[in-house]
Amino acid sequence: MNPMLRICFFSLVSIFISDVLGQLPSTRFDRLYPPSAMRGTELEVKVSGVDLEGVKWMNFSHEALKAEPKKNEDGEIVANVFLLKVAGDAPIGIHKAWVGGGKFGASNYRSFVVGDLPVVEAGSGGSSMEKPFDMELGQTALGKAPAGKYGWFKFAAKKGQRILAEVSTKDIDSQLMPSIALYNSSGLQLDNDSQGGLLDFTAKSDGDFFVRLNDFLYKGGDDYVYRLSVTMRARIDMVYPPLGKAGTNAKFTIYGRNLPGGQPSEWKTKKGKRLEKKEIQVQLPIGDSRAKLKLTDYLDPRRAALDHLEYRLSSPQGTSAAAFIGYGSENPIFETDSDNDLPGKAQRVNVPCEFVGKFYPSADKDRIRFSAKKGDTFRIEVVSERLGRPSHAFLLLEQLTKKADGNETAKEIGKSLETASTLGGQLFDISTRDPSLRFEASSDGDYRILVYDLFNSSPDPLNVYRLSIRKESPDFRLAAYGMLPPPAPNSSPVFVKSPTIRKGEAFPLKVLALRRDGFKDAIDLEVVGLPDFVSYSPKRIPEGVDSVTVLFQASDKSTDWNGLFSIAGQSKVSGKDVRRDCRFADVCWSSYNTQAKIAVSHIQVVEKAPLAVVGRENTPVRVVFDDVKLAETAQKAVESAEKASQEANKKLMDVQAKLKAPVDAESKAKQELSTKTKELEDKEKVRADLADNQIKAAKEKLAQAKSTLTKADAESKKTAADQKTITAEVAKAKASFDSAEKVAKTAETLFTTVQKDANKPEPEKQKAKQDADAKRKAAAVAKMAHEQLINAKLNPAKQRMTAAAKALTEAKTKSDTVGKELAKLEADLKKSAQGITSLTAAVKQVEKKVITAETAADKARAELASAKAAQAGRKTELESRKVELAEANKLKDTPSSDSRVFETAVSGIIKIPVKLDSTDDFKAQTKIKIYGHLGFSKVKEINIDPKKKNEGVLELNLASAKIPAGEFPLFCSAQVKGKYKMVSEDEAKKATEDAKKVDEQLKVAKVKSTETKKEFDEAKKKLDQDKAAQKSAESELAKVKTDSAKAKTAYDSAEAQAKKAEEEAKGILADAAKPQPEKDTAQKNSVVKRKAANDLKLALDKLAAERLKPAEQKLADLIKSIPLSQKILAEAEQKQKDSAAESAKLEAKKKKVDAFAKTLNDAFKKPKDLTVTLFTNPFTLKVRNAPVEVKPLGALTVKAGDKLSLDVAITRLFGFSDQVSFKVLPPKGAKGISAKAFNVVKDGYGATLELSSSTATAAGDYECELQGTLRFNNQNVTIKESFVLKVEALPENKAG
Repeated sequence: MNPMLRICFFSLVSIFISDVLGQLPSTRFDRLYPPSAMRGTELEVKVSGVDLEGVKWMNFSHEALKAEPKKNEDGEIVANVFLLKVAGDAPIGIHKAWVGGGKFGASNYRSFVVGDLPVVEAGSGGSSMEKPFDMELGQTALGKAPAGKYGWFKFAAKKGQRILAEVSTKDIDSQLMPSIALYNSSGLQLDNDSQGGLLDFTAKSDGDFFVRLNDFLYKGGDDYVYRLSVTMRARIDMVYPPLGKAGTNAKFTIYGRNLPGGQPSEWKTKKGKRLEKKEIQVQLPIGDSRAKLKLTDYLDPRRAALDHLEYRLSSPQGTSAAAFIGYGSENPIFETDSDNDLPGKAQRVNVPCEFVGKFYPSADKDRIRFSAKKGDTFRIEVVSERLGRPSHAFLLLEQLTKKADGNETAKEIGKSLETASTLGGQLFDISTRDPSLRFEASSDGDYRILVYDLFNSSPDPLNVYRLSIRKESPDFRLAAYGMLPPPAPNSSPVFVKSPTIRKGEAFPLKVLALRRDGFKDAIDLEVVGLPDFVSYSPKRIPEGVDSVTVLFQASDKSTDWNGLFSIAGQSKVSGKDVRRDCRFADVCWSSYNTQAKIAVSHIQVVEKAPLAVVGRENTPVRVVFDDVKLAETAQKAVESAEKASQEANKKLMDVQAKLKAPVDAESKAKQELSTKTKELEDKEKVRADLADNQIKAAKEKLAQAKSTLTKADAESKKTAADQKTITAEVAKAKASFDSAEKVAKTAETLFTTVQKDANKPEPEKQKAKQDADAKRKAAAVAKMAHEQLINAKLNPAKQRMTAAAKALTEAKTKSDTVGKELAKLEADLKKSAQGITSLTAAVKQVEKKVITAETAADKARAELASAKAAQAGRKTELESRKVELAEANKLKDTPSSDSRVFETAVSGIIKIPVKLDSTDDFKAQTKIKIYGHLGFSKVKEINIDPKKKNEGVLELNLASAKIPAGEFPLFCSAQVKGKYKMVSEDEAKKATEDAKKVDEQLKVAKVKSTETKKEFDEAKKKLDQDKAAQKSAESELAKVKTDSAKAKTAYDSAEAQAKKAEEEAKGILADAAKPQPEKDTAQKNSVVKRKAANDLKLALDKLAAERLKPAEQKLADLIKSIPLSQKILAEAEQKQKDSAAESAKLEAKKKKVDAFAKTLNDAFKKPKDLTVTLFTNPFTLKVRNAPVEVKPLGALTVKAGDKLSLDVAITRLFGFSDQVSFKVLPPKGAKGISAKAFNVVKDGYGATLELSSSTATAAGDYECELQGTLRFNNQNVTIKESFVLKVEALPENKAG
C-alpha cells in the first residue's frame, strides 16, 4: 500500500506551514515524547514536526537505542509513532535522535535522555495539592507543564532523608523555565526555587511532601516538557580545583549532596545548604586526546572551546548529572587564607601557573603578584562564567616600579572585562564575560593582577574561578554551524532547519577556526561520512583566516541519502602534525521578540551533524554561469590579444633595425676613451709610484729620522735631569753624613769626659759609652750611603749624559739629509700631477662623448628591451587567453557542476555573467545575492527574470567590499516566488488509482457481504428446522415411550399372571390329591396366561423395534446435527460480521482515500505559492595582490662602487594597462646602495633598473625590495618583490 495514504492531512498542514516559512518542504523534527527513558526499558515514542510525510525510521546517535515504526493490525506503519528499545547498558545522558525515510529527506536533531531511574508519566501533574500526582522516592516524572497553572506532585519521605527534587529541561530541549516549591502536608511552604529547578531539604519527620511546579512565566504546552526527579542520589555542585595538569592522575575534591562516602565540608551553598565532600582521582588526558569531547550532558557553546572531560558519580540511589573537569599545562596553585585584597598584600606566584581562587566573601578582590623578564609573553585568562558561575570577572594588570626612596608605584598596562567574539554569530556564540588579555613584559620586574567579580554583591562560597597565566602555546579548535537563509519578515534570524538539500542545491556550513595564542597556520579540513555524489569545498582554512564557509553540494547523479558527517582539522602545532575534531552547533529551538528584535534560542554542542539529500528531486532554481557569454568574452579577449601580439612583433622588428647606428657610435667612443684612459693610467702609475712608494718611503724615512731625533733630544734632556736629581741626592747624603759625624764626635767627647770623672756612677758611664757607639755607627752608615750614591748613580749618570749628547748630534744631521731628499721627490710629484691634470681633462671630454653615445645606445637598447618584453608579454597574454577560451568553449559545450574559479586582483572589479536554471513553476523574477564573505554583504543583489531575459551579471567590486588577497569560497542565493507542487503528477495518479482499487475492493466486499448474509440466513433456517425436527422427534419419542411404557406395564402384568398361573398349575399338578379337572383347568389357565404374556412381549418388542428405536435414533441424529448447524451458523455469522466489518472498513477507507486523492489532485492542480531562498552555485574567488606580476629578479651581484643595469619585466593581468612606478628599498643600515626610480609605461611590459653601490658599501648579501605602485580601479595598489643584492669588495689596490 502506498505509504502516502497513511497521512491524509499532509497537504493541509505541511503545505500551509511551508508557505508560512517560505522554504521548500523538508523534514523538521520539533518534538518527541516522551523525551526520556530508563535503561533497559521499551516504550512508545511519538514525534511531531513539519513535513514528516512518510517518515519511517528514527535513528539515534548511539547503537544502544533502537527504534522501529509502530504498525497497526494490517501491518501498516502508524504515522509518527515508534517503538523504542533502550539497552540495559545504554550510556547515561543525552542521545541525539533524528527521523527520516519520508518524502522530504531527514530531519534535524532532537535530544533524548537515558537515565537509571524508573520513569513515570505524570502528564501535567496533579491539578491541586488535594489532587496531586503520586510518585515514589527515586523516580523521574515526565510531563508537560500546564499553561497558567501549577502541577502538583506528592511523595513520602522518612525522617533524616536528604531529598533532592531536580527539574531538568536543557537536556531535553524544553523551553520550560522551572519554578518549584516544596510544601508539607499542612500546606506550609518549606523551600522554593523560582528559577533554578532545585530543592534540597532534609525531612524532619516521616510524612508526605508536595512539590509544586510551573513555568516562571506561567507558559505551558507541548514545548514546556519537564523531567522531575525526586531522589536521594548524588549531586555534584563543584569539582575543586576546577582543573588539573594534563596527563596526570590528579586528585580532586568534589563538593555536593548525598555523596556516597562523603564527609561534611566547611562549604555551604548560597542558600545555606551544607555540602559534603569526597576525594577522587581522575586520569586526565594528554596530547591530541585533550581536544576530544565526549558529550553526554548539555554543553554551553561558550564552554565548547575549553578542553575538559565529564565526571559522574554513581550510587544505589542513581547516577549524578555530569560535572566538568578541565585541564591545563600546569598544576594548580591555590589562593591562600591570607588577605590579598590590598595592593601591598598581593599573593606572590611563580609563572606560568594555573591559579585557583574564589570571589568570596562579598565584594572580594584578589591580587596576585609575579615576576617576569623583559620579552616574556603570557596569556592571562579568567575562567569563571564558563565554570557555570553567575559571575562577570574584571581583570586588571599593573606594572610595579620602585622609586629611589623605596616606595612602590603601580602603572596600569592592561585590563579586560570580557572575551568578545563575533566569529560564531548568534548560532555559535563563544563570547564570554570571562576576561582575557595578552601580556608582553616591557622590562624585568614585578607585575600585579587584580581580579574581582562585578556581580559579586552577595556571598557565595562556590564562586570559584580559574586564573590562567600561561606561556603562549599556539593551537586551534574547530566549531561549525549550518548557515540559515534569510528569515521571513519579523521572524527570528535563528530557527530550526532541516539539513536537507536537493540535487543542485548547496548546504553552507560555517567552519570556525578558534585560534589560540597566535596560531596562524593553514588548517586542512577533512569531512567524513559523505556519499560520493556530495562534494564539498573548500578543503582548507587559509593561513591567518578565522573562518570559511564550506559548501556541500549534491550532484546531478544524487540519489536519496541521509547520514551523519564529521569534520576534522589537520595542521602542524609546534612542528607536530595534529588533528582536531570539529564541534557543531545544533539549534534545538528559538523564539523571537518582534518588538525588541531579540532572538532567544537553545543550542547544543554535538560531535556529528546530520545531512540528507532528496535525490529524486531537483532544486527548483539554480544560478549557473552563462558559459556562452563567458566564451564570447574569452573569444573577444583572444582577438584583442592577437592584435596586440602582432603589433608588438612589428614594433620589435622596427626597434631592432634602428639599434645598429647608436651601438656603433657607442663602441667607437668607448675605444677612444680606452686609449686615453690607458695613457692616463700609465701616468697615474708613475705618479702613484712617486706618491705611493718613493715619497711614502722618504716620508717614512724622514719620520723615522725625526723620531730618532726626538728620542735623542728627549734622552739628552732626561739624562741631564737625572744627573741633576742624583747630584742633589748626593749633596743631601753628604749633608746627612756631615751631621752624623758631628753628632758622633760630640757623643765621643761627652763619653771621654764622663769616663774621666770619678764621681759619675757606672751606669751613667755605660749609657754614655752606648750612646757614643751608636752615634759613631750612624755616622759610618751615612758615610757609606754617600759613597754608594756617588759610585752607583752619579758617575753612571754623567756617562749617560755624554752619550745622549752625541746621539742627539747624529740624529739631527740625518734628519736634515732625509728632508732634502723628500723635497726633491715632492717637486717631481707636482710636475707629474700637472701632466695628469691636462690628460684628465682630455679624458673627460672623451667620457662626455661616450656618455652621449651610451645614452643614445641605452635608449635604443631600452626600447629594444621594452619591445622584447612587450612581445613576450603579449605572447604570454595571448597564450593565456587561448587557454581560457579553450576552457570556456569546453564548458559551453559540456557544462559542468564543478566549482569554478574566478580570478582578479585586490581592488579589482570582476563581472560574472549568470543565468537561471529554473523549473517551469519557478520561472519568475529572481533575486541573486553573493554570500561567503562579509565584505559582499553590501553588494547589491541583481534580478533576473527568465521569462524575459534569462541573463544577468554579478559585479564584484573588491575595492568597496575591501576584499584582501587570498582564496574565498563564495556561493549564490536565489530568492524567487514560485508554485511548488507538494504532490507530483505520479503521486496524484497513484492516489487516484489507489482510490479506485479501494472502490473495487469495496464492491467486492459488498458482494461478499451479501453472499455471507445469504449463507447466514440459510444456516439459521437450517438450524431452526433442525431444532423444530428435534422438538417433533422428542414429542414423538415421548409418545412412543408412553406407549412402550403402557405395553411394558401390560406385559409385566401378564407375565406376572402367567408366572403365577404356572406356579399354581405346577402346585396343583404336583398335588396328587387334586382332581384331574382341576389339574386340567389349572394347566389350561397356565397356558392361556403364558400365551397372553408372550403376545404382549411380542407386541412390546415390536413397539421398541418399530417405533421406539427409530424415534430415539431420529432424535439422536437430530441432536448430533444441531451443533454442526450451530457451528455453520456461527461461521456464517462471523463471515457476515467480517464481511460487514471489511465493508465498513473499506467504506471508511474509501472516504479517506477519496479525500486523500482529491487533496493530492487538488494540490497537484493548484501548487502553493512559495517564496524560497536557495543556496546554489559555489565558486572560488581567487584574489591576487596586484594586477601585475614582476618576473623574479633572482640574486644580483655588484662590486662596491659600481653600477648595475637590469631589465625588469612584468606580466599584466586582468586587462590592467596603466603605468607602474617602481623604486628600490635597500635594507636599513645599508650604506651607499641606491637606485633610480623608474616606470613601466602604460601598455608597457618592462623597464630598466639602474642600481649602484658606493665604495663605502660593505661586502655582503643585502635583502632588498623592489616596490611598485599603481592605480587599479581608482585605488592605490602596492606590489613588492624581494631580491638579494650581493656586493663584492673592491680589489685592495683600488680600495686603497
